[in-house]
Amino acid sequence: MERAGAGMAIKRKTITAAMMRQLIINQCVDFHSPVLCGACGFAIDKDDKTIVEHLHPLALGGSDGIDNMRLYHWGCARKKTMGTNATTYGSDIWEIAKGKRLRGETGQNKRKVKIQSRPFQKTSQKRMPGGRVVDR
Repeated sequence: MERAGAGMAIKRKTITAAMMRQLIINQCVDFHSPVLCGACGFAIDKDDKTIVEHLHPLALGGSDGIDNMRLYHWGCARKKTMGTNATTYGSDIWEIAKGKRLRGETGQNKRKVKIQSRPFQKTSQKRMPGGRVVDR
């Protein structure tokens, strides 16, 4: 699997009905238990707004397989991806940005090219300390 680089789009699999059934089966403890949210661990009701989220983000090298996906409450998935209002530390966005910084993909630490200055014009005279002008 290729790693997402600068300007490279990440391709995700389309979730099919069979994949969704397998995902629900994987997240149930037993046949009669409810499906639990991958983040908070509370039951997901049929009325809840849910989303399929990758445990390990694709941008950080996670796979797009069913074993790397979980069902989340919509709010729990948002917290996992974006962080809380107070901080983004530890969120997927923060981790992806950190990975890009460490790989040098952001351009922050690129060496700046020194701009050459135009040289002074050569003259036949030289100014001495005290302001006196003499020929070279």
